[in-house]
Amino acid sequence: MSISSVADKYGLGFLAYGAVSGVSALSEWGSFFLLLPVLGLIGAAALSFLVATTINFLLCRRLAFRSVRPAHSEFMLVMTMSAIAFAANFLCFFGLYWSLTASMPVAKVAGTFAGFGFNYLVRQFFIFSRIPFYEPLSVFFHFRQAKGGASASGPIRG
Repeated sequence: MSISSVADKYGLGFLAYGAVSGVSALSEWGSFFLLLPVLGLIGAAALSFLVATTINFLLCRRLAFRSVRPAHSEFMLVMTMSAIAFAANFLCFFGLYWSLTASMPVAKVAGTFAGFGFNYLVRQFFIFSRIPFYEPLSVFFHFRQAKGGASASGPIRG
């Protein structure tokens, strides 16, 4: 399977997951700063991770991926894989910043993208169904052209 066919097949789902991740990140940052004065650094970080990952799980099931397991099984897998993604994020940041002396912002952004990529891949190909939630990009754009741009393709039903 070529890169372009993978991008076609999973492109809309990837964009949907990007939006879900944006909401999750905002919920993590917001809850972290709200909880920081009450719980301290470690408590706020741990609870905000739990809040954001729960929101991510709920939105993923509804907007980005097809479920193939009972909700509690998917939830535990999302929590476990998110913790591993956090470790990948941190290791990438640590490696770039301290070992390769990259600037802190560059190292942090690279770590964030490493975690995002890991999270998307394990959700799409391990936790949830490999069958995309949305139509391929080519179908989406063909449908929009056929309808004069008045409608959009949505989730695949079935």
